[in-house]
Amino acid sequence: MASTTNSKAIVPKASTANVLTVTEEEGKSPERQKAELGLSSAIANSVTSSNFASGSFGVLKLSEAVGVMREKIARVKSGDLSDLEATLIAQAATLDTVFNELARRAALNMGEHLSATETYMRLALKAQAQCRSTLETLAEVKNPRQATFVHQQNIAGQQQVNNGGDNATSTRAGAPAHGKS
Repeated sequence: MASTTNSKAIVPKASTANVLTVTEEEGKSPERQKAELGLSSAIANSVTSSNFASGSFGVLKLSEAVGVMREKIARVKSGDLSDLEATLIAQAATLDTVFNELARRAALNMGEHLSATETYMRLALKAQAQCRSTLETLAEVKNPRQATFVHQQNIAGQQQVNNGGDNATSTRAGAPAHGKS
């Protein structure tokens, strides 16, 4: 005897995570809006960040990620560099941790596995160099250098060029400047 069962096909619900809600702008064609979205740094980097973050945090909603990215951009544009500073110090701390772990592994292999020691030490020193570079960038953000203006005088054959100075003129070598003798 054949049995029949009532079964429903299970259809997965469409994910709304990778959906970006867009409001149509007056005076712009849908193609233009799509191009602007596709070439937007905020949106492209939100997509990339979301893809990389998904391994640690699961799928992020694209609309939320774009919102956060735009807020970060707006803060920097208004002069608030706290997000940038936080990122740089967190990256420097992470790179320092990577350096120490790789240096520890190099030390453990010292004397027995010279090839592994060399590989770990090379990677450790790369992490250390990146950490230093990151800290230098942070220092520059926190304490920007003052611009230096250098007055320069170039003499080339029969021509003299004075850069800077209020009364700078170009004259031929040996000829008086400003009609003075």
